[in-house]
Amino acid sequence: MDWNFDRLNQLGTPEFIQEGTAAKKPLETPPEPLLDSRQYKSTTSTKNATQGKYKQTRVSGTNLYKIERIEEQPAEPLPENNILQRQADQNAAEQERAAAAYKHYQDNIRAAGQLTTDIIKGLNTGQDIHDLFLMAVKAISCMTSDNYLYNHAEETIKTIYGVALGQYKPLQMELAAVEERLYNLEEAILWADAPDEKRRIENAIKWHRQRQSEIKEKLETTQL
Repeated sequence: MDWNFDRLNQLGTPEFIQEGTAAKKPLETPPEPLLDSRQYKSTTSTKNATQGKYKQTRVSGTNLYKIERIEEQPAEPLPENNILQRQADQNAAEQERAAAAYKHYQDNIRAAGQLTTDIIKGLNTGQDIHDLFLMAVKAISCMTSDNYLYNHAEETIKTIYGVALGQYKPLQMELAAVEERLYNLEEAILWADAPDEKRRIENAIKWHRQRQSEIKEKLETTQL
């Protein structure tokens, strides 16, 4: 007897017809109904839950999922970036200090040039020698960026040539300095509140007024 199994072998093929109807291929991914409030009914895993600036989370106790916006946090700079930033800040600060020093140097050069011009004019017009000497010292101080020489020369001229030797021009310089300090003291005492502070200022005013009178007396007896 011959057995024919061709009919049975066709049962596993797509062309198999059952009750006159072709077998239908199921959908690969069933559509999920869209709910309100950005909620989706899904029984699958939350694959790729975070995409872009949103994330998908499951509502507790349900099969619903909701979409929430992700608040992005600024990324912390890497250690390498911090080192580079510090180096850039240091370079900027050094450049700023160098620019300030160069500007100060240029200002001193201009001041020294102007003083040189004033000295030449003073010599031609017979200006007092003490003024010309101090101009020269001031020019040197500008070129060396050191005011010690000028301050020392000015005080020495007033003390030695004025107080000690009684020369007219140094006495005038001393009188101008005393009167300037006296004016500042008389202004300061108007705002003094503490008794001790006010008393000290009054003593200073008394001394400067006495010194003012002494210098004026010397000027009256000193020849130009």
